[in-house]
Amino acid sequence: MPACAVRVQTKLGLDKVPSFDVSAACAGFLYGMVIADQFIKTGAAKNVLVVGAELLSRVVDWSDRTTAVLFGDGAGAVVLTGAERGGLISARLASEGGLADALGIPAGGTFEPLTVRGMSGHRDKMKMVGQDVFRAAIRGLAEIGEQVVREAGLSMSDVDWFVPHQSNMRILSAVADRWQVGLDRFILMLEATGNTSSASVPIGLDEGLRDGRIRCGQKILMFALGAGISYGAVLLEVG
Repeated sequence: MPACAVRVQTKLGLDKVPSFDVSAACAGFLYGMVIADQFIKTGAAKNVLVVGAELLSRVVDWSDRTTAVLFGDGAGAVVLTGAERGGLISARLASEGGLADALGIPAGGTFEPLTVRGMSGHRDKMKMVGQDVFRAAIRGLAEIGEQVVREAGLSMSDVDWFVPHQSNMRILSAVADRWQVGLDRFILMLEATGNTSSASVPIGLDEGLRDGRIRCGQKILMFALGAGISYGAVLLEVG
């Protein structure tokens, strides 16, 4: 403590605006979007800034080359506001706490206090059971994406662009196969950025808007999986 969000609030000069962090790792940006959507729909807020920012280079174990080389640092942000057209159509969040040990930083939180012995064993750095995360990601992302689109009364063919958490091309290819969707409809920057965790979805959204692929009226499916294991999927129409 305190939350990183209060530092951002101060630098932006937003006095007394409620500011808080959301801890859902790679899925954190989508969790934040869903929370912001609830504030706007209930009338509790008119405009909400949602930021996904990661400095994963500080928490990877550089001696573990199977994990460290996958991740990058990055940040992205959006402002959500009420509008007559466009916006969030449907969303779904989910967590599987039984898989919590498959991806995370073992020591330093309430579950395992940090000790000198833990630091010497790099337990204050990110650990990942790759196969467990791989299987959970394909199953979880495919299912939650299908649910969100179905609940909107649409099919995958109605989605114009897919903006995924830039996790792993094997995972994304497998999910695309499950949905029978070509990867040419995915906004991909994995080779350039690596896995930037919660920042990867807003970075991908910005990439698609800047280069003109994403346009007004189009439907965008964003999805992510992170430590927890936590999932998120958001379907929106560009206003």
